[in-house]
Parts: sequence; C-alpha cells; structure tokens
Amino acid sequence: MNSKGNTEEQEISSDKIKVFLREKNFDIVANAELVVAYDIKKTHIEGTTNEYSNKVVLKDTLTLQKSEILLSFLKNDASYDWTEEGPFTDFNPARQFLVRNESQRIILLIDANADKMGFINLEGQKVVKLSTDFSRLLSTL
Repeated sequence: MNSKGNTEEQEISSDKIKVFLREKNFDIVANAELVVAYDIKKTHIEGTTNEYSNKVVLKDTLTLQKSEILLSFLKNDASYDWTEEGPFTDFNPARQFLVRNESQRIILLIDANADKMGFINLEGQKVVKLSTDFSRLLSTL
C-alpha cells in the first residue's frame, strides 16, 4: 500500500509512534497490505442478567484509498495526543481494525467516546490518546 510514486506526499514525523509501538509493530503498519474494519457489539449473555460479551462483526475491507489515509494517520506523530499518558482505565472500544502486512498483523481497538486507540498484538495492548483530527477520520471509516 505504499504509494512510492506520490510526490505530493508530505513528510511526516514518526519518531514517537515508532518508539511507542516498537520497531517490529511499526513495520506492520508501515508495510500494511490489508485493513479490515469491524464493529464491536455488546451481546447479552443468555441466562444472565446484565452480563454482556463483545461480539466482533465484520463491517468492511477498506479500499486502497481509505487504507492509505488511515495508515498515513497511524504513522504520523501528530495524530496522537502525547500530553496524556496511560494507563487508561476507561477504555471501552466499539470499533476494531485488523492491519496486516505480508506475514504479521496488529489489531487496533477504537474507543470513540474517549478518543483513544489500543494497539494489540501477541505482546499485549498499548493505549494512546488520539488527536481530534484522527478521531474524526476514524468515525468516517
């Protein structure tokens, strides 16, 4: 999905997000080939009262254009609010994106109400606060 021929692409800084994610995970985002969007629905657990589980429902495989926009935001330090550091205890995701490169994947969980994103892989989850522009973009995908 890398648009190497695009001369209008502006230079972005990725230093903070690269350190936050670590090199291996950042490389998954930088070399992504596929992005799939899911909704997370609260589903009542049968036979219980007020107990729910999260059900992941396929929403869409993003087009190349939408994927490139999302990935450019993901790689840009300006997409995140670095002034607030976790741990964040009020993280309740309602959206999920699966980002895959040729051989690996990373899952993004989006809590739109709190403007936070969790990056999940086999090493665990890291949560970061999002910029207003990035939150707006995510609500349109």
